[in-house]
Amino acid sequence: MDVPEAIISSTFNRFVPRIKRGYFMNKKILVILSWLLLPSAFYGQDTLTVLQYNILNYGYFSSYCPENVNSPALKDGYIKTIAGYIKPDIFTVVEMGQWQKYHNEVLDNCLNVNGVSKYKRAVISNTAGSSLVNMLYYNSDKLALKGVKVLQNLVRDIDLFQLYYKDEGLSQGDTIWINCIVAHLKAGSGYYNEVDRESMVQNALSTLRNYYSPSNYLFMGDFNLYGSYEGAWTKLTTAFAPDWAFNDPINRVGDWSNNSSFSDVHSQSTHTDGGCFSSGGGDDRFDFILATSPIIDGSEKVKYIPGSYRTIGQDGLHFNRSLIDIPMNTTVPSDVLLSLYNNSDHMPVSLKLKISTVTGIDAHNTISDMAVEQHQDGPVRVKLNLATPQKVVAECFSIDGRVLDRKVIEAQQSIVNFEFASFRIVPGVVIVKITPYGGSPVSKKVFVGF
Repeated sequence: MDVPEAIISSTFNRFVPRIKRGYFMNKKILVILSWLLLPSAFYGQDTLTVLQYNILNYGYFSSYCPENVNSPALKDGYIKTIAGYIKPDIFTVVEMGQWQKYHNEVLDNCLNVNGVSKYKRAVISNTAGSSLVNMLYYNSDKLALKGVKVLQNLVRDIDLFQLYYKDEGLSQGDTIWINCIVAHLKAGSGYYNEVDRESMVQNALSTLRNYYSPSNYLFMGDFNLYGSYEGAWTKLTTAFAPDWAFNDPINRVGDWSNNSSFSDVHSQSTHTDGGCFSSGGGDDRFDFILATSPIIDGSEKVKYIPGSYRTIGQDGLHFNRSLIDIPMNTTVPSDVLLSLYNNSDHMPVSLKLKISTVTGIDAHNTISDMAVEQHQDGPVRVKLNLATPQKVVAECFSIDGRVLDRKVIEAQQSIVNFEFASFRIVPGVVIVKITPYGGSPVSKKVFVGF
């Protein structure tokens, strides 16, 4: 729900002026207050943009697609334009070369540009020994990466990237997970390629069922599927058990290949000519973002926003034509359209997720003010201004909800100063939570660096 401006102003004016400005002016301070919670009756919402893209042999060169034709230096400009237009919070890619330098180039040359520095990437997995691998980039202002797991390695790895949302609810043990499974299934028509695709999916789903619990999961990538009749699609959408079924957000099932009825969702090809690019024009739906039921219905605080699913650059008017053929494609700006055309034979797919969080503190809390600072190589220091002297519980949490330090303080006066031990604190985002006995907690996020 939207918080009325008057309430925000009132809350801000009540809390902020009492904080001693000099407390924040020490030159040794590396990091200070980054979050002041609003009254607990308020529910916060945020929106995340998810983008999946086959970036066509980025950093992998072959006789049919050599470096001078598919140069990363050229592709960087195209990806930069596309990413700058979409502004993804989660950006998953397939068909990247296995070498780390290329993964860093996308990060440094395409995402963290023009003053932007918020993007980070996952580690590379390649247990299959493939020439092509997957990658996930993410907005570190909003998200953190817990880890990367390989779900299967037939033909190519299928990777599970475990993300969580940076929310003050972590201090309550309330972690909002967004799990991204990225796959580049076996390409090609015919029985044996279909069998390989089905086996890859079945292997991944078996690992999920055996080692993980159903939750907020996206299954995304270049599936190379020609229709929903394929066994891989059946496995994905039934998944042995309803809790592990992956849903098509737009529910467009059928025989996608060379079928004009699906021209508005075809994601390959952007070209009619060959070379590096698959030819034939727009005639296949190869690229997908599927979601488990908790994301579709929002039961675990992450919800697909209906109508947000897009095939970027697809106007439905270029069946068996290139992306830049007549009629003029006006779904994206012209520079984005040319970048889509020049960069890959696939169009990216995107959707938006709504994140629902409970934020805030009781407006009648007995804690008037709380200031937090960290001196270089030193402890995290907290200053409390209490309405009355009282007992409080002070806790420091990591962003993933682990308790780093905890102490009980018997306050004998209204102003209290104390520290969390530096050896217990890890660099990064931490949450300081103060709970008065018989009162409501106050929490603040701080960025800690050594």
